[in-house]
Formats: sequence, C-alpha cells, structure tokens
Amino acid sequence: MITLSNRRLHSTSVGDARNQYARDRDRVIFSSAFRRLQDKTQVFPMARADFVRTRLTHSIEVASVARSILSEILAVANHKFWDQDHNQAISELLEATCLAHDLGNPPFGHFGEEAIRQWFILDGLKYLEDLPEAQKQDFLRFEGNAQGLRTILKLANHEGLKLSADTIAAFVKYPWVSTIQPHPKKNKFGIFQSEIKDYREVAKILDLKPIQADRWGRHPLVYIMEAADDLCYRLIDYQDGVRLKKIAFSEAQTLLSQFLGQKYQEKLIPEHELERNLAVVFGIFTQEIAQAFCDLMENPLAETESTPTGLMDKILWQNQDYSRFFTTIAKESYEKCYSDRDVIKIELAGQKMISSLLSQFVPAILNNQSGRGDYARILKLLPQRSESHHTYDKLQRVTDYICGMTDSFACNLYQELGGLNLY
Repeated sequence: MITLSNRRLHSTSVGDARNQYARDRDRVIFSSAFRRLQDKTQVFPMARADFVRTRLTHSIEVASVARSILSEILAVANHKFWDQDHNQAISELLEATCLAHDLGNPPFGHFGEEAIRQWFILDGLKYLEDLPEAQKQDFLRFEGNAQGLRTILKLANHEGLKLSADTIAAFVKYPWVSTIQPHPKKNKFGIFQSEIKDYREVAKILDLKPIQADRWGRHPLVYIMEAADDLCYRLIDYQDGVRLKKIAFSEAQTLLSQFLGQKYQEKLIPEHELERNLAVVFGIFTQEIAQAFCDLMENPLAETESTPTGLMDKILWQNQDYSRFFTTIAKESYEKCYSDRDVIKIELAGQKMISSLLSQFVPAILNNQSGRGDYARILKLLPQRSESHHTYDKLQRVTDYICGMTDSFACNLYQELGGLNLY
C-alpha cells in the first residue's frame, strides 16, 4: 500500500491551498535547472531542426506518459494500492519526479557523463588520492542520476527545491551509493556521499526497506517514472531519427505495420502517419506497464530483495513479439542515430570541451593558495558558494558548475577560454 507522508526535509511556508506534491511539481517547473533543459541534448546535440527533442521536451513527454500509465493502473486495480483520496496527490508527485528526472545531466547527454568519468580516470586520478574510497568512486563512476538528486536537494534555485520526502524517494531510481553495484551490467548509482545523510533521513521518514548499508529498496512510484522514461526514449529517439531522415520512412512504416497489424493507420502525410502509429504503440505499452506495475505491487518483496529490474525489461522478457520489435528499433537507432556521423562529431567535440573545462577549473580550485594569478581569475567564473577546505567539496563545486551548463554555454565558454571566440 502506497501512503503519503506529507513531510519535507526542510520546513517551508504553506501559503496557499495546493497540496505538498503540487508544490513539488511547481517548484521543479519554475526552477532555472528545469529551464536549462531546453538546451541540453536528448540524442541529437545542438540540432537545428525545431521538432527534435531536447531534455526539456523529453521530460514533459515522460510526465505525460507516466500520467497515462497511472490512469491505466487505476482502471485495472481500482485503488487497490493507495487510498482513493490520494489520486490527485500521487499524480502530481509522479509528474514532479518525471519533470525532474534529467536535471542532473551534464551538457551533451550521456556522453557528457562519460567525459567526466574518463577525465577523472585518465587525467584527474592524482586529485583523488587523499579521498576516502567512497568519495573517490563518486567521481570515477560519476553518474547523472546522483547529480540529479544533488541538484534537487542542494543546487537548484541556489539552495535546493525543498521537495517532500515522498517525491525525493520516488525520484531516486538507484537508491544506493557509488561503492555498491547491484546491477552486474549497469554502472549505476543514485546517491553521492554528499547527499547520503539527507537520503538516510528520507528513508527513515518513509520507512524504506534497507537491503544493506546505504542501499534501500525502491519507492514503488520509481517504477512508473522509469518505465515512462524507457518507453519514451526507445520510441521518441527513433521518431526523431525518422524525421531527420537518418532512418527511412519506408523502414519505419514496414516495422510499425508488421507490429500493429490491423491497428496500423495510413495517412496522406508521412509525418502524420508516423506520429499516429507511434501513438498506438504508446497506448499498447502504457497498458502493459500498468499491468506489470500491478503484478509488482502484488509481490513487492521479491523485487526489493533482488536486483531491481525495470518494468519495460520485464515486459520484453515475457513477450517475444515485443522484444523483437524493440530490438529492431534499438538496432536502427544505434546504427543510424546514435552512430550518425554528425552526432559523433559533436559528441567528440563535447568530450573535448568538458575535458578542457575540467583541466582548467580543477587545478585552479585545488591550487589557488595565493588568491592571485590565472587560477584566481578563472575561479571568479564559478558561481559564488561558501568556501570549503575539503578536496571533495571543491571538486564537486567544479562538477556542479559543468553539469549545470547547457550545450551552448559549455561550447561558448570553451571557445572563450581558448581564445577562439572573444566577442
């Protein structure tokens, strides 16, 4: 049974008639971190076509799909898993987590995460020597999901968004620290050492199931947010590839018509035909995800005590037709979108930009004893924050700055610091 605590880690003024979770959603929407998603890569970096998704449009679509899944759950389960009075609050809570789920991503998409990891492994290891192992792993396995938690707790709007404990828990897809790796094939974690104290408090408030030290079972609503995200990026990335003519419309038409059969709808305009039939696919899988969630809620202990598995993965394992359909989409997307020449060029350039910025800011923040010279000047570019003498805090100040950048800002700053674009 999903219950709501109506509690926050930090007290805030009430001020109006909204419930706690509507306030959470609105705080995400009106944050500068959310606005910056409009210039952060989903798949095609710095795309000039207006219809291509950014992280902002992707997040809005994920929230929409999650609400549809929630409606299907209510139709199937009829308030079996939460009190009827909580319908609106749970919908708003889920929307808040979906809208916020990519706030921690650095510029240039997941390639930006890898660029930060690789810089610390190849060039920055010497700066980590004196750190405890847990703090060291936060940088060597740098993860946008953990940066997202840090963003909503401490960085967005300069002091964090002060969200409810329920929304924070439903935001964290991987509720464990960087020294733990339950997924043998996934290098994922969701909590930096800098936020572990806060998350322990969240887990205490909500009575989240502890699995081992600094690892907990997931909040049930995480599965809906994760499934909505999985479904969107699998289908929407493919759609963007077709619209950009990286994937031939005839190939998409064949794939969708074979999968949908009599449900396939022909239209005069190819773009409309693609959109309409992908909408039918979305409808099929929102129902499947809703049923998978209900099955999970019927047997929650088996999930929390084992390696957590997403609802979409379970669905694809259980249905070979579904699996073949998404395997084809994944193959086409990888070969013709993710491996596209233009995408690769900008991603490689993005890696160079991020590595260059780290190479300039990290030595400056760790070696600026005199407060003068080039190091002092470059540190004036960092957002103001209370000073810390700890290496871990100083390094996070740099990664916070870089992760908060949009693609365009990172590109411009790189050019300006390199003397390539001064005006």
